[in-house]
This record gives sequence, C-alpha cells and structure tokens, in this order.
Amino acid sequence: MTKRFIAGLMTLVLVFGGAALPQDVNVIDTSITASAANRVEGYFEYAFIDDVRSGVNILGYSGNESNVVIPSYINGAPVVGIGDYAICHNGMTSVIIPETVKSIGAYAFYHCSNLSAINNGSGISNIGMNAFGCCTSLKKITIPDSVTEIGCDAFDSCSNLENIKFPKNLTNFRSNAFAGTKWLANKQRQSDMVIVNGIIINGANCSGNVNIPSGVTGIGDHAFAENRNITAINMPNTVKTIGAFAFGCCDRLRSIIIPNSVTKIDYDAFKGSSNLENIFIPSSVSYIGSDAFTDTRWLAAQKSRNPLVVVNNIVIDGRNCSGNVVIPNGVKVICDNAFALNNMMTNVSMPNSLTEIGDYAFVSCTALQNVVIPDGVTSIGSNAFLEARSIKNVDIADSVTYMGQEAFKECSALAEVTVPGSIDKLELATFQECKSLKSVTIEDGVKNLGEYVFSNCSALTDINVAGSVENVSWRTFYGCSSLTEVTFYEGLTNIAADAFQKCDSIMTITLPKSLTGITATSFNYSIPGFKIRGCAGTTAQRLAAYANVGFEVLEGPVVATETKLQNSEPKVRYDNNSEKAASTHSGKADINGDGIVNISDFSKVAAHIKGRKMLKNTIIADINNDNIINITDLSRIAAFIKGKKML
Repeated sequence: MTKRFIAGLMTLVLVFGGAALPQDVNVIDTSITASAANRVEGYFEYAFIDDVRSGVNILGYSGNESNVVIPSYINGAPVVGIGDYAICHNGMTSVIIPETVKSIGAYAFYHCSNLSAINNGSGISNIGMNAFGCCTSLKKITIPDSVTEIGCDAFDSCSNLENIKFPKNLTNFRSNAFAGTKWLANKQRQSDMVIVNGIIINGANCSGNVNIPSGVTGIGDHAFAENRNITAINMPNTVKTIGAFAFGCCDRLRSIIIPNSVTKIDYDAFKGSSNLENIFIPSSVSYIGSDAFTDTRWLAAQKSRNPLVVVNNIVIDGRNCSGNVVIPNGVKVICDNAFALNNMMTNVSMPNSLTEIGDYAFVSCTALQNVVIPDGVTSIGSNAFLEARSIKNVDIADSVTYMGQEAFKECSALAEVTVPGSIDKLELATFQECKSLKSVTIEDGVKNLGEYVFSNCSALTDINVAGSVENVSWRTFYGCSSLTEVTFYEGLTNIAADAFQKCDSIMTITLPKSLTGITATSFNYSIPGFKIRGCAGTTAQRLAAYANVGFEVLEGPVVATETKLQNSEPKVRYDNNSEKAASTHSGKADINGDGIVNISDFSKVAAHIKGRKMLKNTIIADINNDNIINITDLSRIAAFIKGKKML
C-alpha cells in the first residue's frame, strides 16, 4: 500500500460550491476525489487516472476465477490500463481483455503459470516489461494490430510458447521480448538471424563477418549483445535504427561502417565492445543515446584528442572536461549522461544553437557553479542537473517548454530560481531538496506544479506564483519549513492533499475566489495563530470555518492575478503627489529612491502584488507600462538585478 493511498484514505476532501452552505450541512464530503486513491469494484482494485475520471487503471485482483474477464467500464469510466503486478493469479487459465485497454503494465500477468489463452485486447498499444513472463502454459498468441511496442522480457520464459502471430506494422521490440520461448528456439534453428517485420531481434548465433540482409530497417535492442564470435558487421543502406545495447560487449568486433541511412543510435549501442576502434558515423545520424560508445577504443581515442567529444553537433561525452567548458557554436544537443559524474568542471558555456539538454546530462557534476540555459533550448531532460551541489545560479531561457522530473533536484547551493512561463508544467521533484533555495518566481504561463517540486526546500522564504497556476499537487511544497506566508492569485482551482504539510512556519495563506478544491491536509491548520485571507462567501471562508482558524475578509480582489492601476478593485489612482514622487526617482523599479535597483526594491514590489503592503507610488513598478503590476513586472526586475535584461 503506497503512501499516496494511505494519504488518500486519511484525507477528507472539501467540496465547495459558489453558494454559502447552511450551518447544519457538513462541508466535508467523505468521497475521495484524488486520482491517487485506490477503490474496489468486485474482485478488482482500481484507481482513476486523473481527477476528471477519464479512465481507470486496474491495480489488483483478489478473485479465484479460472476465466477472468477484465471489465470494460468501472463507475462509468473506461478501463484503459492494467497496472504493474496487477493480476498475478496462478489459478487463471484464460483472460478476456476489453478493447478499452490501451496498456498492460510491467509484470501484470507475471508467473500466471496456468494461463493458456489471452482473448481480445484489440485496443492494446503497449505491452510492458515482463508482462507475461513465465506464463508457461501459453502455447500461442495473436498480438493485436493496435500494438506498437512490446516491452523487454515481455514473454520471457514462456517455455511452451510456440506460435506467435505478429501485426505487420509492429517494429518496436524491446530487448529479449521472447527469450526462453519455443518460438525463438525454432527461429534460431532456421536462421542465425531472427528477423520480424524488418527488425533483427536476435543474432546470438551469428559469427565471423556478419552480412545483414537488404530490407532490414532496424537492429533491435540487444540483438547481438555479448556475442563474442562476430568480428565484423556489414549493414545495408536500408537500416535506419540501431537499438539499445545492440552490439554491446561484442569483444571481437573491431570496426564498423554505419550506412548513411541510419538516423538513430540508441543508448549503450556499442558499449563495452572494448576492441572496437574504427567507426564511421554518417551525418545522417541525428540522435545518439547515452553511453552509445562507452568503453570502446574509438571513444578513448577521441577523448585523448579532445575531452569534449562532439559528433554531428551532438555532445556525446564530456566526462574528462575540467574548469570552464565552452561548448562550440553549432552544437544542437547535449546527449543523455554526456557530463555525468564530472567533478572537475566549474562552469559551462552553452551556445545559442543548442536546443536540447538530455537526461542526466550533468548529473552529479559537483564542481559546476553557474548555469545559463540559452535562448533556443526547448527541453531540459529529467535529472539533467541532479545532485550538482555547487550550482549557485541558474538562468532558464524563455524558450524552454519542457523541464523533466528531478531536473535540479538536490542542487543544494542554488539560492534563487525563476521558472519561465513557457513551461506549462513543473514535473515531479524538479527542485526537491534544494536546501539553500530562498526565492522562487513562477512566471505567468505555468499552469501545473507537480508533486514534490519544491519539497524539503527548507530555506525557502519567498514564493511568487503567477495567476496562471491552476493546480498545486500532492506535497509540492512539503517540508518548506521557512515559509511564513503563501499567496495565490485568481486562476488557481486546486491545492492537493499535503501540498504544504511540514511547513509549520506558515501563519497566513491568501486564497483566491477561483479556488474550488482543497483538502483537510493541504496545510497544517493547527499552528497557533494560523490565518486565512480571502473574499467573503468563498472557499477560503468556508475552509477557515471548517479548520476553526482566523479569517480576514478582503474587500476586493486583492489576490487577483494582477493588481490593476486603473479600472479595478482595489483602485490605485495616480495623484499629484505620486507623480511628483516618481519624478524624483532615478528610474523604473527604484522603489525606495536610493538610485539602485536591488533585492530591496524587488521585495517591495512582491509585497504590493501579494497585497501585503501597497506601494504609494505605483508608476515606477509598472515596468512594461501596461497599467498593471503583476508577476511579469516582478520577473523583469529580477532579470535586471541578475544582469539578464535591461529595464
């Protein structure tokens, strides 16, 4: 039972409508609306895949039927997935999978040793890792036309599986999908190379100089892995992809010419082929996965000439770089793991040609201090800067639209960060455990703050969240023990369970009218003196009544997305005194008139936007002259202070 399940059971969800509730009506609805909560229908344990209940995942089965029928719908929602480890029932002899099911998870039917028939499943697109592993009674299967991927070891050790019917368009086979089956053994007796739909899925019996036949379009994952009998590979110009670990640990392989038809070389493709010293890589290759050539003589020779190895404008290795590293102009991609575990690099300069930073690209680069993501980069991969514990400054360009999970997790020296509005969602644990992080600005455009994004950022004192943010997820700010006040603007609709738990210094929260979903555990309401601010008759007031905490009524939309200078409530009028004051200041953003724009001015504008302390002179805070003071103005002030942009 997961922690999220336990939290779901313990959480009572507050459901607030627009009208005030009568005093004798309980404002608590004991139904669980969070998608994380598990439910039971008959013999099936399940969970909704999202809060709008667009689909159901089967998570478990407690029955003892020999013929199991997966339901098409549960509680009016289609069953779209069979989850990991969901149905491990040895007494089952057959299963009917409805056409609504799109995916079968890892180990879903693992070791169902009496399962002999898999019926229907005409909507399945993905069969997960070891999904039917060790189903020793299976003798024949028909893979539906809808399937686009078969995961690694999907039918591993199905020792009696002899007949397999493949759809014509299926070409994505992960490693060892049919290892240990009679089908594979029979195919190997017929030919040294087992080919399905133009993909080589096994070449374990090949030796010497191997000629891949024309018409083959892909070398599958692990196809020739650990084959110590092959000495050379001749590929036709029909081959487009070389799969993960396809030629891994082929110790006798010394040279290879990759044809100019190939566009993708996947991770670990030639890893551990220790004697491979001559490789021709054509310009057609636009993707090279992590460690594709690690532990080869070829890569060692490249690194001896230049520690920064670049192939086709892709940085594939920089582990031996030191000091200030300059990535040359023209480079478009930093591949996965490129600088992983480099403890000698202190700074990196990235060119404007760069578009993508791969997963784990700078993981555990413990000496790296400053990172500037240039304009042009659209994607920062998962774990890209994980555990880069010396990074003090990060500048993320407005061009970035995706930042993967744990991208900056445990960057323990990072003091402040601005998330550009070009990023729609902050993924899981993006900045988790950044222990020195004090200030966060989330610009207009960001809509969703994922789980654990800022959890255990124990130094965090200032968060400036744009009104575009609609959802704060489970444990987003969990353990941010230095936060004392939180303000959200119009546009926010949901704050999930435990979002601010273990934030025991928070005394005041300001909630907008737009908020409709919040739980009894979203904050720690038991802190003495805890106060909620909001408009009368809204979720904020009902929550305060339920939690038995203080409530401050706001007369107007002070906590709206933007504080307008004209034609809004509350109104801030320009008068003669304010215009005179403005003329005495040195310029925009110099709020305290000392001739310097610094963090003091930034804090005063932030306080104004939050409604904590209104500015007397508002003109100089309106940086973009749109008669509105909001997070955009604050971000531009921050950029000026950091030297990024002039006002």
